[in-house]
Amino acid sequence: MNGYPPKPDYGDYSYRKDILLVIDVVLVGISSIVVLLRFYTRCQISRYFGPDDWWMLLAWLLGLANTGLWIYYLELGSWKHVTDIPFEDFPEMFKVLWMIQWVYLIATGAGKMSVLAFYLRVFQGQSRRFRHIIFALMALVVVSSATMAFVLIFQCDPVHSFWSRMFGGGKRECLNPDVLLYTSSGIIVVTDVTVFILPMKHLWRLSIPNRQKLQVMFLMGLGGLTCVASAFRVYYLSVLVSSQDRNYDGFEYSYWTSIELFVGIITTCLPPCKPFFMRLCCAGRTRSDHFTDELGSQSYARTRSTTVPSLRFSNEDDRSTPTSSRDQYHEFHFHKTRSLSPVRMEDR
Repeated sequence: MNGYPPKPDYGDYSYRKDILLVIDVVLVGISSIVVLLRFYTRCQISRYFGPDDWWMLLAWLLGLANTGLWIYYLELGSWKHVTDIPFEDFPEMFKVLWMIQWVYLIATGAGKMSVLAFYLRVFQGQSRRFRHIIFALMALVVVSSATMAFVLIFQCDPVHSFWSRMFGGGKRECLNPDVLLYTSSGIIVVTDVTVFILPMKHLWRLSIPNRQKLQVMFLMGLGGLTCVASAFRVYYLSVLVSSQDRNYDGFEYSYWTSIELFVGIITTCLPPCKPFFMRLCCAGRTRSDHFTDELGSQSYARTRSTTVPSLRFSNEDDRSTPTSSRDQYHEFHFHKTRSLSPVRMEDR
């Protein structure tokens, strides 16, 4: 006998690895389809690739990178009991975990920036106060995400001691990892909820039929699923922090982290895809039909002489910011003849 207590027999629990792998693959597959559909809609139908799309591209690419790290972390044994992991694998696991923390944080921040940039584009006719709130929230997201990413990267001094600490030796100083996890999760939850509720009041004041208004609010309200996923993630974070076997008990936390990120990407991409779905639904109808833009206002008219309405709000007093002619050209002024082409401003 070597003097060590016998290793517990936990039986076969390898199914946990398969569950995590399936969740990651499904989320990446669905989100990739929706993101590419968004890009197709913006380039081929709306014919304008704006800042919100660039932010979404960054969020999606970082999400793919984060998933790759999670899968590698999975192969190293993140689904196992800590006593079942070979000692020599711990440094590599800690290095991957270090990268996952800040890549995930930047990815979620880029996703929120995409949502806020989308608000700026579609709510151009809103009050300056509302737009200033959006700009302030964008600044908060950028500053908080950059600051927390910096702290997570340099949480140990020297940096490499985060993953080499299992071997001991040398002097190192690290911040409390539990405090960092709760702080970053708290920032994500607060910004998720704020971004979700910010446009609801103004969506209800859109000058469009109530049926379309409810459709729009439903599409935008899907962002609430991200808040739900954030709440589950925080709950399982508390389970993780209080555990004596964090590797095993972090099972639910790991997949809710992926769900939160990719559900946010999927729900953010659905409203910009509305012109595509409207074109798909109207493909077999007569030439007198029209399509609608992301927020339900008419985007395609039958003839050049038809007046094409731009985005309007029921309270005209709030329209202190003029609508950008460039975005009007790309988003709200298209006509349907033998081929769909933009209406020039001088033809209006």
